[in-house]
Amino acid sequence: MASLFARLVGGSTTGLVGITLELIERSSAGAFLISSTLELRPLVSNAALRTQRYALLRTYDNAGTALHNLRLGLRTTGPAYDITLRLSVPQLEQGAFASTPMISPAGTTGSATARAADAPTLALTASQQQRGTLVGTFMLPQLAPAGSEQGLLQLDSGADTNRILLRNAAGGGAVEAVLASGGSTVATLPGGTITAGTPFRAALGWSSAGVAICVNGGAVQSSASLPAGLTRLLIGHATAALTRAAFGEMGSLDLHPTRLPDSSLQALTTLS
Repeated sequence: MASLFARLVGGSTTGLVGITLELIERSSAGAFLISSTLELRPLVSNAALRTQRYALLRTYDNAGTALHNLRLGLRTTGPAYDITLRLSVPQLEQGAFASTPMISPAGTTGSATARAADAPTLALTASQQQRGTLVGTFMLPQLAPAGSEQGLLQLDSGADTNRILLRNAAGGGAVEAVLASGGSTVATLPGGTITAGTPFRAALGWSSAGVAICVNGGAVQSSASLPAGLTRLLIGHATAALTRAAFGEMGSLDLHPTRLPDSSLQALTTLS
């Protein structure tokens, strides 16, 4: 996966044939083998840099590939053009989606590294283990591929044996809550369907009466089952093994001390 941030700082792309992000496979001697491109000309604008991250996925199946590089190209029909692009955090990584930008240490111009997965966690108090409500804003740039769910968050026991999972299910944009006890799924609560690249709000409530989910102000779905031993909040993952990440963005995430009523779940998740 190749990615970078780009912003048009000066000039206009009108008339340009193309601005391309190209991921190139090369032999051990550096010879060109094959490449994939992403056309940026109709996409890049003068909007804030942080809102313009572009990603290009390529599956490597050429046995001769030993090296790869990322290249930005400009194509014109002959006339001179004067534009300025600001580029930031170009990144090459092994994976299906672009992950959190890896910033080089101060004073260096680049880095090659393997890093652990981002894994924000919060230990739940005794009261929070019994009852509470989580309300958050999320955005997934891409829907979940077949066979790979995207984890938004989960309440667990430090493992997947007992947990409440909020996820985007594999193969699309169906947000749902999954309840597991003793290593077995006891309930799956459908929350609603989302659109790639569009922010959505979701609420997850739990108490001795069970678990409830609400997405974008829709109907509240609930189950009377509450998994035991929930001691931790894990953000951005669908498993304690950290192998099913969200690969998305999260805004505010509010933790309420009580299980809010259904009407509040709907009100707090309605996008205004």
